[in-house]
Amino acid sequence: MPDYSWFNELTDTAPQLGTATYRFTPSTGAVHIVEDSLAQPNGIALAPNNRTVYISDTGAESGPISPFLPSQGASFNATGKRSIYAFDLSPDNTYLMNKRAFYLAQDWVPDGLKVAANG
Repeated sequence: MPDYSWFNELTDTAPQLGTATYRFTPSTGAVHIVEDSLAQPNGIALAPNNRTVYISDTGAESGPISPFLPSQGASFNATGKRSIYAFDLSPDNTYLMNKRAFYLAQDWVPDGLKVAANG
């Protein structure tokens, strides 16, 4: 769950969970962290082959978080993370592996993403 919705005043509730990418299993209600190295995960997509997962990182945008104060706004760090990463999905579809940089945004941050039907 990224914190940017708080920084940008898109919500009035401070983040309740740590910044990470989570997997939810509807049949059991279980929630597990599958990736926690990205600064601000923002956008996730699965390739048509169902084996590659892409996650964007908007870590160049950040701000303070306090459940006792309203949003203080966001700031942009030109040297912060602003990439899209590709991961292999494990054979049992429960975790991500083989993280690799796929794209580096030059001017701003990748705001979500989509994968073309042909991959």
